[in-house]
Amino acid sequence: MDLEIDGRSCAVTGATRGIGLAVAERLCREGARVVLVARSQDALDEAVLRCAEAGGEATGISLDVTAPDAGERLVAAAEERFGSLDVLVNNAGTSKRRGLDDVADDEWNAAWELNVMAPMRAMRAAIPRMVERGWGRVVNVCSSAGKRPTISTPDYSVAKAAELSLSRVYAEVYAKQGVLVNAICPGPTQSELWMAPGGLLDQTMESG
Repeated sequence: MDLEIDGRSCAVTGATRGIGLAVAERLCREGARVVLVARSQDALDEAVLRCAEAGGEATGISLDVTAPDAGERLVAAAEERFGSLDVLVNNAGTSKRRGLDDVADDEWNAAWELNVMAPMRAMRAAIPRMVERGWGRVVNVCSSAGKRPTISTPDYSVAKAAELSLSRVYAEVYAKQGVLVNAICPGPTQSELWMAPGGLLDQTMESG
């Protein structure tokens, strides 16, 4: 299937493992130019090499996506390297199993910052530039937990539901201006978050 993104400039957050890395590699195979965003520079260096092996042009930026200026810095990095940002994939996220009564205020706030404020800031920075060019694509990687809450990940479920709603609002506002915003809601995947020792699969098994 031709994704029609050959030569397009793309940015993927949470791009050094799991879904994010798989997306970045696929974009490179399709001929896109990709900015990989993550916190660890070492992991970024390795991921950029993998993307280069996939046949694309890629660069990495070490960035905490929850920082207030992260969206502007992400867009600036793409514009500096590739001249523009055409496609934004908001993928950064994580989850931990715990009961509702065990979630502290700072954990609620952290889930909100990572899953709602971070993608919102990235869209707020990127979409006006896309509107100016009359073309743009945004994909927010939400979760099946955002559609049907999982009681063992309450803070994550609530935040992902909000991200899904956020995506719908942005989609409605900008569709007629040439910018399409979509959300996908994957369930469990064969990724490090789930499959690594101590990951969500192990946590699920331990909880019975």
